[in-house]
Amino acid sequence: MFYQVRVGVTGVTTWHETNLSREEVLEHWLCPFLAKEPCIIKGTLFNMSTFGSLRVFSTERVVDSEWPVSKAEYKDNDGSFQWYKYDPELRRKIEEKATDVTTELTRDALVLLESGKWKDRIRLQIERDKGRFCFFICPFGNDEVDHNYRFVISPVVRQYGFEIKRVDELSH
Repeated sequence: MFYQVRVGVTGVTTWHETNLSREEVLEHWLCPFLAKEPCIIKGTLFNMSTFGSLRVFSTERVVDSEWPVSKAEYKDNDGSFQWYKYDPELRRKIEEKATDVTTELTRDALVLLESGKWKDRIRLQIERDKGRFCFFICPFGNDEVDHNYRFVISPVVRQYGFEIKRVDELSH
């Protein structure tokens, strides 16, 4: 079984994350979304508290360049790809051909959250990734920047297993 997640940022955009495993959907999308927790997916930091919607679909086939929509049909005469035409058709076809499993997997995600197993998995991931370092460049002596660094940026970066330092914190 393959899972497709339709991500919607309210009033901004919608996209699909395709060909995910059930575990990836639960750990990287539904649990953080329900907990409104930031998370890192494929190297990108997502603020799940700002997302408007998630829907999950299951398919028996991999979403690829030929199914459920042929990408070849969305090329301009010069060979450039027409994402603005392809994406809405992909969304429509996935909804038409796939099974909506949002409710079922949301229940499973809620069980993971309630039991604490999701947080345990995050802790294990952090342990595996320890030793990662983040260098942060910002102005010095600015009370607002200092406050945001100390109470927002640094705690979130550390939550995901990175050590963070500003240049004024490094020993010379």
